Amino acid sequence: MTNEEIVEKLKRTDLTKYQNLSDLFDMARNMEDYDLNGEVWRLAAKVAREKGDLEFYDLYRRSLLFAAPHRFDEYMLYLEFNRDPDKKFYVPRRSVLKPVVDALQDLEDDKVATRARAWIEIPAPIKIQGCRCVD
Repeated sequence: MTNEEIVEKLKRTDLTKYQNLSDLFDMARNMEDYDLNGEVWRLAAKVAREKGDLEFYDLYRRSLLFAAPHRFDEYMLYLEFNRDPDKKFYVPRRSVLKPVVDALQDLEDDKVATRARAWIEIPAPIKIQGCRCVD
């Protein structure tokens, strides 16, 4: 049985059971499949919130750690994992910063053409009217 077949079988199981989702995470690590790992951490976070189960919370943390060296969004999420909620920067602003993070990730993954690299726009806060040079 190939790894892809094993993954498909695991996806058909009840992934709200810790062992099944943990096995899927192990397959993602074994195959170095960061997209599959993304599915795992999203589901682990959802189940951890709904059930309050610490095992899923730990699986969420481990899956972020696995992807952090390769995916900028997961790196930023893992970086603030144990930080006090009132001291977090990225998580409360994630919906606004996500397009920038995705553009930077596309640059890293060479998904953006060389000419377009100079034209990635980064939104600035509304109060910033322009750039001033300080000599």
